[in-house]
Amino acid sequence: AVVREVKEELGVASRAVQLAFIVENRFEQTGVHYHNIEFHYLVDLLEDAPLTMQEDAKPLPCRWLALDDLRTVNLKPAFLKTALPDWDGQLRHIHLKE
Repeated sequence: AVVREVKEELGVASRAVQLAFIVENRFEQTGVHYHNIEFHYLVDLLEDAPLTMQEDAKPLPCRWLALDDLRTVNLKPAFLKTALPDWDGQLRHIHLKE
């Protein structure tokens, strides 16, 4: 699924290298309680990184950043701003609460 999503959004071949984070998120929206689980993988691009990505019919610019620069952008999910630069290569289970 990760490889397919990278191909769909960025238009390049990739391979999933390692599961890095399992994230559990509990939140409430308009009175409904949710619990979602996300799997975040380290991915190698097998082609040159693109300068644009496709979102529906609209091309959007890509910005490739150094890990240390993640803290300076509005990154979603926000935990990645600190978790990626500090990641030690081991699978981490993260619990988020609204």
